[in-house]
Amino acid sequence: MWVTQADLLVAISSSGRSNNILRAVRAASRRGCSVITLSGFDVDNPLRSLGDLNFYISSQTYGYVESAHSVLTHFLTDSATKAGLGNGK
Repeated sequence: MWVTQADLLVAISSSGRSNNILRAVRAASRRGCSVITLSGFDVDNPLRSLGDLNFYISSQTYGYVESAHSVLTHFLTDSATKAGLGNGK
């Protein structure tokens, strides 16, 4: 994994239980990478406890969770762009 402390990982899993996502988050965290998580379904899903900033959607319906995640990712990228992030800052 090629991440550093200067990187940000945005981890998205509707269930919060996808093993590949959980492994990636743990590996990135060990390397000092900041992590934002987006998850849904169960309030105690494992992904929710692994991020520095966590967004949880309280729904058992994939479509609702995925739609909310789409809105959140647009918000996050628009906010980062307006703040000048990703331009060497």
